Amino acid sequence: MANGGPVRGMWSNGGRQVVLASLIFAVAIVLYVGATIASVIVRPSPWQPLEDIVPQKVTSAGPVLQGGSVAVTAIKCNRSSQDVAFESKAYYRNIDTGQVTLFREGQGSRPPGCTTYQYVNPVPPALAPGRYRIEGADIARQGAEIQQEPFRTEPFEVVGG
Repeated sequence: MANGGPVRGMWSNGGRQVVLASLIFAVAIVLYVGATIASVIVRPSPWQPLEDIVPQKVTSAGPVLQGGSVAVTAIKCNRSSQDVAFESKAYYRNIDTGQVTLFREGQGSRPPGCTTYQYVNPVPPALAPGRYRIEGADIARQGAEIQQEPFRTEPFEVVGG
């Protein structure tokens, strides 16, 4: 009060409006950040009950003959508490050329937990000699949710029969 009048400054009407606007802006930022963090924390994890341990072990001894079969041991898991239905596709992939040959399509059900399976896969007589892997995917569906779980074997050699 140098002149005997009121002190003007930060707490005048203009100053109060700036402080109030700043406070409202800060609260809005805190609410936005909080809502974003909450949406990430509360978001349910995707439905993914299937798990295939890869690579699957080829148990056939030596090269595999065209028209013969390749034996494979696979560990396949279901992390849910119920059986899970799935569709499956498998194919031979030539490691050198990338060419694929579909050889199996089907459906199945996987029980809870992990199970070891023994497969004997027929090798098509027309499959060209070369280095191969069996690859594919098990596809499970629950409502709008879909899980595609890939699998593959160790490499093996196919020779003329």
